[in-house]
Amino acid sequence: YSDFSIKVKRQVELNYLHQWLKSMCVIEGYGFKFQEMIVRGAGYPADDELIAFCNPVLDLIKKKANGLYDLILLDEFQNFDPRYLPLIEKSLKPDGEMVVFRDSTQDIYLKKHTVLTNPMVGYKGQWNRLKDCYRFPSDLLPMLSGFYDRFALQGLDTERPMKDQRAFNEEVKLEWVRSDHEQMSKFGAEQIKSAPSRGYAAADCVFLTRYHDDGLKSLEHLVGQASHEVPGFVHIFHKDKLHQAHLKKAFWPLGGEIKMCTIHSYQGWEAGFLVLCIP
Repeated sequence: YSDFSIKVKRQVELNYLHQWLKSMCVIEGYGFKFQEMIVRGAGYPADDELIAFCNPVLDLIKKKANGLYDLILLDEFQNFDPRYLPLIEKSLKPDGEMVVFRDSTQDIYLKKHTVLTNPMVGYKGQWNRLKDCYRFPSDLLPMLSGFYDRFALQGLDTERPMKDQRAFNEEVKLEWVRSDHEQMSKFGAEQIKSAPSRGYAAADCVFLTRYHDDGLKSLEHLVGQASHEVPGFVHIFHKDKLHQAHLKKAFWPLGGEIKMCTIHSYQGWEAGFLVLCIP
Protein backbone atom coordinates (compact mmCIF):
# COMPACT_ATOMS: atom_id res chain seq x y z
CA TYR A 1 0.00 0.00 0.00
CA SER A 2 1.03 3.60 -0.57
CA ASP A 3 1.44 5.91 2.41
CA PHE A 4 -1.85 7.55 1.48
CA SER A 5 -3.82 4.28 1.36
CA ILE A 6 -2.35 3.19 4.70
CA LYS A 7 -3.40 6.49 6.20
CA VAL A 8 -6.92 6.09 4.81
CA LYS A 9 -7.25 2.54 6.15
CA ARG A 10 -6.19 3.74 9.60
CA GLN A 11 -8.31 6.88 9.72
CA VAL A 12 -11.43 6.06 7.70
CA GLU A 13 -14.02 3.56 8.89
CA LEU A 14 -16.53 2.07 6.41
CA ASN A 15 -19.53 0.34 7.93
CA TYR A 16 -23.26 -0.28 7.72
CA LEU A 17 -25.63 0.82 10.46
CA HIS A 18 -26.24 -2.43 12.35
CA GLN A 19 -22.62 -3.50 12.36
CA TRP A 20 -21.56 -0.02 13.46
CA LEU A 21 -24.04 -0.06 16.36
CA LYS A 22 -22.67 -3.46 17.37
CA SER A 23 -19.11 -2.08 17.34
CA MET A 24 -20.19 0.81 19.59
CA CYS A 25 -21.68 -1.71 22.03
CA VAL A 26 -18.45 -3.74 21.98
CA ILE A 27 -16.43 -0.62 22.84
CA GLU A 28 -18.52 -0.08 25.98
CA GLY A 29 -18.65 -3.74 26.99
CA TYR A 30 -22.18 -4.45 25.76
CA GLY A 31 -21.17 -6.63 22.82
CA PHE A 32 -22.34 -9.89 24.41
CA LYS A 33 -25.75 -8.43 25.33
CA PHE A 34 -26.08 -7.04 21.81
CA GLN A 35 -25.40 -10.50 20.35
CA GLU A 36 -27.89 -12.05 22.78
CA MET A 37 -30.53 -9.66 21.47
CA ILE A 38 -29.84 -10.74 17.89
CA VAL A 39 -29.91 -14.46 18.69
CA ARG A 40 -33.09 -14.08 20.72
CA GLY A 41 -34.90 -12.44 17.82
CA ALA A 42 -33.26 -14.57 15.05
CA GLY A 43 -31.89 -11.39 13.50
CA TYR A 44 -31.61 -7.68 14.14
CA PRO A 45 -34.56 -6.34 16.17
CA ALA A 46 -37.02 -3.68 15.08
CA ASP A 47 -35.92 -0.04 15.13
CA ASP A 48 -37.70 0.72 18.43
CA GLU A 49 -35.85 -1.98 20.36
CA LEU A 50 -32.50 -1.32 18.68
CA ILE A 51 -32.62 2.43 19.33
CA ALA A 52 -33.71 1.93 22.94
CA PHE A 53 -30.82 -0.52 23.52
CA CYS A 54 -28.11 1.59 21.85
CA ASN A 55 -29.10 5.05 23.09
CA PRO A 56 -27.52 4.71 26.57
CA VAL A 57 -24.42 3.12 24.99
CA LEU A 58 -23.90 6.15 22.73
CA ASP A 59 -24.55 8.41 25.72
CA LEU A 60 -21.63 6.71 27.50
CA ILE A 61 -19.36 7.19 24.50
CA LYS A 62 -20.27 10.86 24.26
CA LYS A 63 -19.69 11.37 27.98
CA LYS A 64 -16.46 9.37 28.36
CA ALA A 65 -14.71 9.97 25.02
CA ASN A 66 -16.40 13.25 24.07
CA GLY A 67 -17.14 11.74 20.68
CA LEU A 68 -15.15 9.54 18.29
CA TYR A 69 -15.39 11.04 14.79
CA ASP A 70 -14.44 14.30 13.09
CA LEU A 71 -16.75 13.58 10.15
CA ILE A 72 -19.62 11.18 9.50
CA LEU A 73 -21.04 10.59 6.00
CA LEU A 74 -24.44 8.89 6.21
CA ASP A 75 -25.66 7.48 2.88
CA GLU A 76 -29.06 6.08 1.78
CA PHE A 77 -30.86 7.90 4.58
CA GLN A 78 -34.23 7.27 2.90
CA ASN A 79 -33.95 3.74 4.33
CA PHE A 80 -33.38 4.94 7.92
CA ASP A 81 -35.74 5.74 10.73
CA PRO A 82 -34.99 9.45 11.41
CA ARG A 83 -34.51 8.65 15.11
CA TYR A 84 -31.13 7.15 14.23
CA LEU A 85 -29.84 10.60 13.27
CA PRO A 86 -29.48 12.08 16.81
CA LEU A 87 -28.28 8.65 17.96
CA ILE A 88 -25.42 8.59 15.45
CA GLU A 89 -24.63 12.24 16.11
CA LYS A 90 -23.66 11.38 19.68
CA SER A 91 -20.47 9.78 18.33
CA LEU A 92 -19.29 13.08 16.78
CA LYS A 93 -16.59 15.16 18.39
CA PRO A 94 -17.72 18.61 19.62
CA ASP A 95 -16.57 20.35 16.42
CA GLY A 96 -17.40 17.39 14.17
CA GLU A 97 -19.64 17.43 11.14
CA MET A 98 -22.23 15.00 9.77
CA VAL A 99 -23.41 15.01 6.14
CA VAL A 100 -26.55 13.04 5.27
CA PHE A 101 -27.52 11.83 1.78
CA ARG A 102 -30.87 10.45 0.66
CA ASP A 103 -32.61 9.60 -2.63
CA SER A 104 -36.39 9.81 -2.52
CA THR A 105 -36.63 7.78 -5.75
CA GLN A 106 -35.03 4.76 -4.04
CA ASP A 107 -37.32 4.58 -1.03
CA ILE A 108 -37.75 0.80 -1.37
CA TYR A 109 -38.54 0.33 2.35
CA LEU A 110 -41.41 2.83 2.10
CA LYS A 111 -40.03 5.09 4.84
CA LYS A 112 -40.52 8.28 2.85
CA HIS A 113 -43.48 9.40 4.95
CA THR A 114 -41.32 8.99 8.06
CA VAL A 115 -38.42 11.00 6.69
CA LEU A 116 -40.57 13.86 5.41
CA THR A 117 -43.16 14.27 8.17
CA ASN A 118 -41.44 13.31 11.43
CA PRO A 119 -39.50 16.19 12.97
CA MET A 120 -35.79 15.47 13.40
CA VAL A 121 -34.68 17.08 16.64
CA GLY A 122 -31.98 19.69 16.06
CA TYR A 123 -32.27 19.72 12.26
CA LYS A 124 -34.08 22.47 10.40
CA GLY A 125 -34.39 23.78 6.87
CA GLN A 126 -34.65 22.17 3.46
CA TRP A 127 -32.48 19.47 1.93
CA ASN A 128 -29.75 20.64 -0.43
CA ARG A 129 -30.62 19.24 -3.84
CA LEU A 130 -27.95 17.60 -6.02
CA LYS A 131 -29.17 18.20 -9.56
CA ASP A 132 -26.60 16.32 -11.62
CA CYS A 133 -26.22 12.58 -12.16
CA TYR A 134 -22.99 11.32 -13.70
CA ARG A 135 -23.56 7.58 -13.92
CA PHE A 136 -27.09 7.09 -15.24
CA PRO A 137 -27.25 5.70 -18.81
CA SER A 138 -29.51 8.02 -20.79
CA ASP A 139 -30.70 5.08 -22.94
CA LEU A 140 -32.69 3.86 -19.94
CA LEU A 141 -34.68 7.05 -19.48
CA PRO A 142 -37.47 6.35 -22.04
CA MET A 143 -38.02 2.87 -20.59
CA LEU A 144 -38.14 4.15 -17.01
CA SER A 145 -40.52 6.96 -17.93
CA GLY A 146 -42.82 4.49 -19.68
CA PHE A 147 -42.70 2.14 -16.69
CA TYR A 148 -43.55 5.03 -14.38
CA ASP A 149 -46.50 6.14 -16.53
CA ARG A 150 -47.95 2.64 -16.62
CA PHE A 151 -47.31 1.27 -13.15
CA ALA A 152 -46.85 4.18 -10.71
CA LEU A 153 -49.31 4.11 -7.83
CA GLN A 154 -52.04 6.72 -7.87
CA GLY A 155 -50.96 9.74 -5.86
CA LEU A 156 -47.36 8.52 -5.55
CA ASP A 157 -45.19 11.57 -4.86
CA THR A 158 -41.82 10.86 -6.40
CA GLU A 159 -39.54 12.37 -8.99
CA ARG A 160 -39.69 11.19 -12.56
CA PRO A 161 -36.40 10.30 -14.27
CA MET A 162 -35.22 13.27 -16.31
CA LYS A 163 -32.68 13.51 -19.09
CA ASP A 164 -29.33 14.76 -17.81
CA GLN A 165 -26.72 15.98 -20.27
CA ARG A 166 -23.97 15.10 -17.81
CA ALA A 167 -24.96 11.44 -17.59
CA PHE A 168 -22.68 9.04 -19.44
CA ASN A 169 -24.04 7.59 -22.67
CA GLU A 170 -22.81 4.03 -22.53
CA GLU A 171 -24.77 1.73 -24.83
CA VAL A 172 -27.36 -0.34 -22.99
CA LYS A 173 -28.92 -3.54 -24.38
CA LEU A 174 -32.30 -4.49 -22.93
CA GLU A 175 -34.11 -7.84 -23.23
CA TRP A 176 -37.59 -8.51 -21.87
CA VAL A 177 -39.08 -11.97 -21.28
CA ARG A 178 -42.54 -12.65 -19.87
CA SER A 179 -43.18 -16.00 -18.17
CA ASP A 180 -45.10 -17.53 -15.29
CA HIS A 181 -43.69 -17.37 -11.76
CA GLU A 182 -42.07 -20.81 -11.72
CA GLN A 183 -40.48 -20.43 -15.14
CA MET A 184 -39.17 -17.01 -14.17
CA SER A 185 -36.85 -18.51 -11.53
CA LYS A 186 -35.64 -21.19 -13.94
CA PHE A 187 -35.11 -18.82 -16.86
CA GLY A 188 -33.34 -16.29 -14.65
CA ALA A 189 -30.96 -18.97 -13.38
CA GLU A 190 -30.19 -20.09 -16.94
CA GLN A 191 -29.49 -16.52 -18.05
CA ILE A 192 -27.10 -15.66 -15.24
CA LYS A 193 -25.30 -19.00 -15.57
CA SER A 194 -24.69 -18.41 -19.29
CA ALA A 195 -23.43 -14.82 -18.90
CA PRO A 196 -19.66 -15.63 -18.70
CA SER A 197 -19.89 -17.75 -21.87
CA ARG A 198 -21.39 -14.73 -23.63
CA GLY A 199 -18.28 -12.67 -22.96
CA TYR A 200 -19.09 -11.07 -19.62
CA ALA A 201 -16.69 -11.25 -16.68
CA ALA A 202 -18.23 -13.14 -13.75
CA ALA A 203 -17.45 -10.22 -11.44
CA ASP A 204 -19.73 -7.98 -13.55
CA CYS A 205 -22.73 -10.34 -13.56
CA VAL A 206 -25.62 -9.88 -11.13
CA PHE A 207 -28.89 -11.74 -10.56
CA LEU A 208 -31.59 -9.83 -8.65
CA THR A 209 -35.04 -10.89 -7.54
CA ARG A 210 -37.71 -9.17 -5.52
CA TYR A 211 -38.41 -11.98 -3.08
CA HIS A 212 -36.03 -14.18 -1.12
CA ASP A 213 -38.00 -17.36 -1.91
CA ASP A 214 -37.56 -16.77 -5.64
CA GLY A 215 -33.81 -16.60 -5.11
CA LEU A 216 -33.90 -19.95 -3.36
CA LYS A 217 -35.82 -21.44 -6.31
CA SER A 218 -33.22 -20.12 -8.75
CA LEU A 219 -30.46 -21.70 -6.66
CA GLU A 220 -32.26 -25.02 -6.91
CA HIS A 221 -32.29 -24.70 -10.69
CA LEU A 222 -28.54 -23.95 -10.68
CA VAL A 223 -27.38 -26.88 -8.54
CA GLY A 224 -30.35 -29.24 -8.46
CA GLN A 225 -31.04 -28.59 -4.79
CA ALA A 226 -31.20 -25.72 -2.30
CA SER A 227 -27.59 -25.10 -1.31
CA HIS A 228 -25.63 -22.16 0.05
CA GLU A 229 -22.51 -23.29 -1.82
CA VAL A 230 -22.61 -22.75 -5.57
CA PRO A 231 -19.18 -22.74 -7.28
CA GLY A 232 -18.52 -19.44 -8.99
CA PHE A 233 -21.44 -17.70 -7.27
CA VAL A 234 -21.87 -15.64 -4.12
CA HIS A 235 -25.37 -14.99 -2.76
CA ILE A 236 -27.42 -14.22 0.35
CA PHE A 237 -30.20 -16.81 0.02
CA HIS A 238 -30.91 -19.26 2.83
CA LYS A 239 -34.05 -20.46 4.64
CA ASP A 240 -32.52 -19.68 8.04
CA LYS A 241 -32.46 -15.94 8.80
CA LEU A 242 -29.39 -16.16 11.00
CA HIS A 243 -27.52 -17.95 8.22
CA GLN A 244 -28.69 -15.22 5.82
CA ALA A 245 -26.92 -12.69 8.04
CA HIS A 246 -23.69 -14.70 7.84
CA LEU A 247 -23.93 -14.92 4.04
CA LYS A 248 -24.41 -11.15 3.79
CA LYS A 249 -21.15 -10.57 5.63
CA ALA A 250 -19.30 -12.45 2.87
CA PHE A 251 -21.22 -10.66 0.11
CA TRP A 252 -19.09 -7.98 -1.52
CA PRO A 253 -19.59 -6.16 -4.86
CA LEU A 254 -15.91 -6.27 -5.81
CA GLY A 255 -15.62 -10.07 -5.53
CA GLY A 256 -14.79 -12.14 -8.60
CA GLU A 257 -17.94 -14.28 -8.48
CA ILE A 258 -21.40 -13.88 -9.97
CA LYS A 259 -23.63 -12.14 -7.41
CA MET A 260 -27.17 -13.19 -6.51
CA CYS A 261 -29.39 -11.34 -4.03
CA THR A 262 -32.61 -9.39 -3.62
CA ILE A 263 -33.14 -5.94 -5.10
CA HIS A 264 -33.19 -4.52 -1.56
CA SER A 265 -29.73 -5.88 -0.77
CA TYR A 266 -28.13 -4.65 -3.99
CA GLN A 267 -29.43 -1.09 -4.26
CA GLY A 268 -26.78 1.46 -5.15
CA TRP A 269 -24.34 -1.03 -6.69
CA GLU A 270 -23.64 -1.34 -10.40
CA ALA A 271 -23.33 -4.24 -12.83
CA GLY A 272 -22.29 -4.83 -16.42
CA PHE A 273 -24.72 -7.73 -16.94
CA LEU A 274 -27.95 -7.79 -14.95
CA VAL A 275 -30.72 -10.37 -14.73
CA LEU A 276 -33.74 -8.86 -12.99
CA CYS A 277 -36.61 -11.20 -12.00
CA ILE A 278 -39.85 -9.41 -11.11
CA PRO A 279 -42.88 -11.67 -10.47
